[in-house]
Amino acid sequence: MKANIYCPTIKDMRAKLLELCEQKGINASDVYAPGTEKGDNRYGLLFATDANGNVKMATPFWRSDDGIYMMQADLVPAPQLKVISYGQQ
Repeated sequence: MKANIYCPTIKDMRAKLLELCEQKGINASDVYAPGTEKGDNRYGLLFATDANGNVKMATPFWRSDDGIYMMQADLVPAPQLKVISYGQQ
């Protein structure tokens, strides 16, 4: 069973993911937390990226019924992904 990290807000999850990357020696400068198609951030993937938008690590997140966010403590390398904004396509 994978360990979970509990966070009160998405902002706290982003900070925790950057902290985990730093502990593992991964050069990440930003975190993206795209949520569901409804835009409710009920669940999704957190992506830690470098300054060029290359995804370095990812982990799933979800929000419990009491509003607490949880993320997996185990990070997954994602070397083939890149974050592209709609204006860069």
